Amino acid sequence: MTREERIEQLYMRNRTGIVMLIGTFLIGLAGGLWLFTGGAYEQIAAFVFFFVVALPLGFVAWRKTRTLLTFNEDKRYRRWIRFKGLLNIVLLFGMMGMMSLFASGLVPLSLFTGTVVSLAIGFLLIEMVIDRRLLQIDDEHVVDSLIGLTKRERMKRHWEEE
Repeated sequence: MTREERIEQLYMRNRTGIVMLIGTFLIGLAGGLWLFTGGAYEQIAAFVFFFVVALPLGFVAWRKTRTLLTFNEDKRYRRWIRFKGLLNIVLLFGMMGMMSLFASGLVPLSLFTGTVVSLAIGFLLIEMVIDRRLLQIDDEHVVDSLIGLTKRERMKRHWEEE
């Protein structure tokens, strides 16, 4: 499968309207809970972040991993793709856990900030190494920056056509 075909398949899998519908429903639910129960702002913010951001992004990361696994049958490639997908999901929920600990007052701001920045920088470096290894195994591997560039080019062409 060529790189262009892979990009097309990844691009088509990322477009989903049900995630937006569920997200809108959950934002409305959180607003209703906050309005009628007088809940704390931090609790509602954590609820909204978890159900509107963390779960949909976790689902998108899982779907992307499943799609990437279909591109190559090599065991090394599949192992690195699984590791990358697991890393994405663990980082997402790790950030969610840190935000919950900070919102509950168990973690001071300095520790929260240092941990989140360290996790983000470490994640970017590890992902760069994983992508480099994947490109060594499969020349047609699609890195995340290429997907983003393709999306921007398509949006640009769409706007120019209007």
